[in-house]
Amino acid sequence: MATIVRYSKEDPPIASLIVHNFISDQSAKTLIKFNGKAGAQTAELAFPTKDRDILRGDRSIASYLVRSQPLTTPLYTTDPRQSSDIDQWLFGVGTLDILERHLTLRSFISGYTLTLADIYMFSLILKTRPENLSSTPQSFPNIHRWFLHVLSTLSFPLSSIISFDPLSIFGKVEATQSAPQQQAPTKQHSKAKYQPLENAEEGKVVTRFPPEPSGWLHLGHAKAALLNKFYADHYKGKMIIRFDDTNPAKENDEFVNSIRQDLNSLGINVNEHKVTYTSDYFDQIESYAKSMIQENTAYVDKSTKDQMQQQRKNLLDSPFRTASKEENLRLFEEMKKGSPEGQKCVLRAKINNQSVNGTMRDPAIYRVVVSPAHHRTGTKYKMYPTYDFACPIVDSLEGITHALRSNEYHDRNEQYNWFLKHLSHLQGVEKLPIISDYSRLNFEYTLLSKRKLQWFVDSKIVTGWDDPSFPTVRGCLRRGLTAQALKDYIYAQGSSMRGTNQTMDKLWSINKQLIDRNVPRYWAIPDDQRVKFTILTPGLDTIEYKSIPFHKQNSSLGWKVVPYYKDLWIEKTDAAVLKQGTEFTLMDWGNCIVKEIKTSSQDTAVVEEVFGELNLKGDYKTTELKATWLIRIEEREKSGSENDLVEIEMREYGNLITKDKLEDGDVLEQYVNKGEILRVKKGWGDMNMRGLRKGERIQLERRGFWICDEDMTCPREKVVLIKTPDGAQKKAFD
Repeated sequence: MATIVRYSKEDPPIASLIVHNFISDQSAKTLIKFNGKAGAQTAELAFPTKDRDILRGDRSIASYLVRSQPLTTPLYTTDPRQSSDIDQWLFGVGTLDILERHLTLRSFISGYTLTLADIYMFSLILKTRPENLSSTPQSFPNIHRWFLHVLSTLSFPLSSIISFDPLSIFGKVEATQSAPQQQAPTKQHSKAKYQPLENAEEGKVVTRFPPEPSGWLHLGHAKAALLNKFYADHYKGKMIIRFDDTNPAKENDEFVNSIRQDLNSLGINVNEHKVTYTSDYFDQIESYAKSMIQENTAYVDKSTKDQMQQQRKNLLDSPFRTASKEENLRLFEEMKKGSPEGQKCVLRAKINNQSVNGTMRDPAIYRVVVSPAHHRTGTKYKMYPTYDFACPIVDSLEGITHALRSNEYHDRNEQYNWFLKHLSHLQGVEKLPIISDYSRLNFEYTLLSKRKLQWFVDSKIVTGWDDPSFPTVRGCLRRGLTAQALKDYIYAQGSSMRGTNQTMDKLWSINKQLIDRNVPRYWAIPDDQRVKFTILTPGLDTIEYKSIPFHKQNSSLGWKVVPYYKDLWIEKTDAAVLKQGTEFTLMDWGNCIVKEIKTSSQDTAVVEEVFGELNLKGDYKTTELKATWLIRIEEREKSGSENDLVEIEMREYGNLITKDKLEDGDVLEQYVNKGEILRVKKGWGDMNMRGLRKGERIQLERRGFWICDEDMTCPREKVVLIKTPDGAQKKAFD
């Protein structure tokens, strides 16, 4: 029986209708029917049960749908912290001003992908059409940008839900803004060199991004995806996203979903692209393999793995190379069945075992994998094509005009073209793909090998593929990298063939330029760096509050409240340079003159407390030391008051390995950067940090840039911050 949602046509449940379009199972989608009628009526979802249970209101119905239905994009999460964060936006967290500030340098409201929080707030704006968004849209640039981004992620027309132009909410908006184009920034692009694609015709270019769903996207994959997207856009063509799922032993749906999410984070809207799987073509690929046996260009080899390696190394033919066509077809059928005999076999292309190009020495093109089951086809197949065999076939079938590959695969280009030439079934393809090489992205002191990264995960040296020390897209975003910085960095390189081992400093430097003026500033002191400072000036026995900008050069970030009191904490390094009579500046307060310094009875070099008097008429330009400080109310620090300091945990991540580049023969375990991959310090932050939310970027005065990884959403009682590198070598705790 169908589940009915009744609502007023004058007041449609926008969030619920949007979520309904994300349901991936067509049969499940048709069982939820929306019935709009004229007249005032709150949206109601009636369950087809004898109790006739009812959910009322758009928020409740949308929440039910994301929790109960299979979706093309996960809009909710089982993670208690993020789900709580999403929930708080559903039940109201404040004004447009709060949303505007929250969206600074964020693509989405919660985390790094579209969630129900985005859809609900998006629908709320559509429903209420706030007057100040249309009258002063320039006051809400982040909401405007986010609104357009959410709009671009929808794969269906909003006209099916609402009767007005959604862009009218922001007043007069240029038509070109309705669908932001993914392209290289003009400034960066103008410096880069892009080689024209061979025989490219405007409007006919088709590229593809073919990730294997055996891990999360790393920065090398990001370069491949963005270059393919760039060329497709440049020639007014299209890009296909194809999951190369030919190895069931390593692939699963988790990696498929993570790749989709990472592409969305990079501004490549998956819903706007054709998405395919190599497994869609398994039957066709198998028929091509069989035809090669019949045409004597492939044979089944029963040599062991070691024997085959020795044959290839010594330029020798396999003893099975001359087997009859009938015997090869018989063994091929055994491979299809996954029989004990078939499991000992591989199908090899008959090319040239004496070739100077190792990839041409009769490469394996089919092998048996009985278990585990394939993540899409289950146990239907027992043998699977190799990537090198499947790729040119599927490229041809999908009409790919240009296959972009990093030059680490240059030796395989000859093999790719051999398959195109010798697969008779492909002779009818109108235009065969052309390979175009570009340089591989390499970074010092890190790894872009999925096999080696998997070792770090399996060894529990890191917490997972999204660990902030990892060069994965998710790991770098979690560390505070903006997607725009990554795009600027990659686009600036162009399509050069020149390979270099680069440092990450340039990437993080670009990131700093983007966020420097656009993130709020806070104060924090590590727990083991606090020194008491007492102001002797009369009149400071009670706390006074003042409002100051979060960023003195960007008032649009809003204002923070600073408490002023006689008892403070200052940093140990600052206290160590103070002497009696020294005049220095307390930041955002004024000058102060040191009157007394108390040191440890055991070590006079260790300062325990400093006393001073304010000199607010003093010129801060004349002082050498500008000190950050925090209010000190020791008996209340853990009382839970909103005015108290916020307990924080500061995490700084280092390099994965101690060698700039691993060479052949290097043992990975010997170069793990033990003890330096993660350093953690406890500390205290100012009271304004209580309002930080996960994913929000900030600057700690004199300690660089950070991103909030865990906020104080229940049951957390502290804020976890991750250091965002800025291109300099200085460490946060040195």
